Amino acid sequence: MTALVEFFDRQRHHKATLKQLSEHLEESSHQLETTLNAIINVNQFFARLMNDNPNISTRMLESFAEDCAQKNPLIMSVTSSREYRVNFVYPLRGNERLVNLDYRFRPDQLAAIQLALTSNMTVVDAPVQLIQTGRAGVIIRSPFQLSAIQTLRGNSLGMRP
Repeated sequence: MTALVEFFDRQRHHKATLKQLSEHLEESSHQLETTLNAIINVNQFFARLMNDNPNISTRMLESFAEDCAQKNPLIMSVTSSREYRVNFVYPLRGNERLVNLDYRFRPDQLAAIQLALTSNMTVVDAPVQLIQTGRAGVIIRSPFQLSAIQTLRGNSLGMRP
């Protein structure tokens, strides 16, 4: 009889532990989803900013990127590219390897970029081996499409990875 009581007690304890773990995982999942959605929203805003202001100054881009990075420490870098080549990086320190990076020579990242460009939608690419650190990370890519007039003036399709 004692063995049976101990068995049921262990089962009850096991179920309680699983319930606590499940609740913790659900809370962590919700926090991660909220954080990711906030970063996606900032990323999409940045793409709209580029679309609406194709001649925006580097200083203004840096100011916006700095504000975003300060508000969310998970943002490791903010970049922009045109015609598959990175043309803006913030912060530069620690991200030097991204300067002038040509994604056409990065097949590990090119598929997600092309998906964002062809679908005209934000793409969350993960896990990606980050060029800056070699560690796995998440890259959020939002395309921006310049108007026909802007394209005729020498601007072209770009993206905010």
